Amino acid sequence: MPYAFEILELLHQNDYKIGISSGACREFINQFIVYFNLKEIVVASTSSNEVEKKKPNPDVFLTSFKKIENLF
Repeated sequence: MPYAFEILELLHQNDYKIGISSGACREFINQFIVYFNLKEIVVASTSSNEVEKKKPNPDVFLTSFKKIENLF
């Protein structure tokens, strides 16, 4: 996606809290964050194996929202 990382950086600079909610496993999410140098931008992430109900159920998203809320 063109400019995706630039948009994430702009959101981060404007104090938006960025989270990742993914159907992928935790290891993949962690590798993705490291590979694309997103450690300073992503404040919370949730993988599908952390919730009972998988996408399209909203649990993976709601869990990330709760993690972000608990940080602040």
